[in-house]
Amino acid sequence: MAEPHVISALSNKRAELAGIVSQLERHLAQEQANLAHLDATMRLFDPDIQPNGIHPKQQRARSVWFRPGECLRLIYDERFCCKVWG
Repeated sequence: MAEPHVISALSNKRAELAGIVSQLERHLAQEQANLAHLDATMRLFDPDIQPNGIHPKQQRARSVWFRPGECLRLIYDERFCCKVWG
């Protein structure tokens, strides 16, 4: 049979994941409502607008290693240094 401590640990992990899924579903429902309200507000100003035609922007996670723009600046500095000395 299964070990009791293994079943207990797996049950706890399942409860944790189910809680995360539930929270994400609530957050998704709220964001969908916000999007519907924004679409309705846009139609107040332009009744012919097609909100579904607006392409979504991707949210990018920030790097914990570099400040915004720092990594790109370091790459450009390195390329410039190599062109000058290389």
